[in-house]
Amino acid sequence: MLPKSQIRTNIGVGIGIALQVVGFLLVQFNDPDSFFLGPPLILISIPVFIWGCMNYAEGKGHSKWVGLVGLAGVLGLMILIILPNQNPDGSAQPMQVHKLVALISIPLGLGILILGRWLDDHEYASIWTSESVRIGQPWPAVCMALGVCIVIGSLVLLMVDKRRD
Repeated sequence: MLPKSQIRTNIGVGIGIALQVVGFLLVQFNDPDSFFLGPPLILISIPVFIWGCMNYAEGKGHSKWVGLVGLAGVLGLMILIILPNQNPDGSAQPMQVHKLVALISIPLGLGILILGRWLDDHEYASIWTSESVRIGQPWPAVCMALGVCIVIGSLVLLMVDKRRD
């Protein structure tokens, strides 16, 4: 990928994802001020993210309009990552193993994050007593933190270019 396209891709995708995460977190708060700030941040993040995806598609040798697959969010970014890198001679570069691992790790991290959120919101019936017990343990926070770390690490791993020269 061209260095200019790589810088634009990292800026667009990185800022787009960061704005979306902050926007979704603000929507989760019960404060009216933060609720009205969240949706505009999410809306602002969409064209920035798509701009980054368009630069990514163009940097891989495809039409920049292929980057509109970024409308699907992280799933669209995954599709762009899977697309072959068209070299100037027209040949495609095989997908690297670390990118495949990162693509598998993103849904895993999101699943662990959702599990932590679910554990935080729900009660479960104790097997030792007949009453419901609120999960007040650190497990919800641990699951959410682990899920976020896995997703962020996977996205960083996807952006790293490890070519074997």
